[in-house]
Amino acid sequence: MDTSNSTNSLNVWSYFYLDNPNPKVKSKTYMHKELIPSRIIVNNRTTICYFPDGDKVLVRCAEYEEFEIETAVSEAIAKKVFGGNRSAFLKVVDQTYYQPNENKKE
Repeated sequence: MDTSNSTNSLNVWSYFYLDNPNPKVKSKTYMHKELIPSRIIVNNRTTICYFPDGDKVLVRCAEYEEFEIETAVSEAIAKKVFGGNRSAFLKVVDQTYYQPNENKKE
């Protein structure tokens, strides 16, 4: 990925390959470019992510939380995927399957 233009903007290929940096080699694990922010701006505890389709997602960190850019960008991508709709997100979370915990005897 070429980030030489600016520290605040990212140039991406048509697919962003997670386990293979070469865009010409097919990979099983990839993300569509619409979900990769084209520009990320951080101001104190606020992160703004611009996406290639023109969407802008704003994420704020609570005063009592420690700010981490990885968490902020992840939350912005989740907001983009679910359209900022918390109930749609909770429907996915409610479908969680908890694997039974086997008690180990020692």
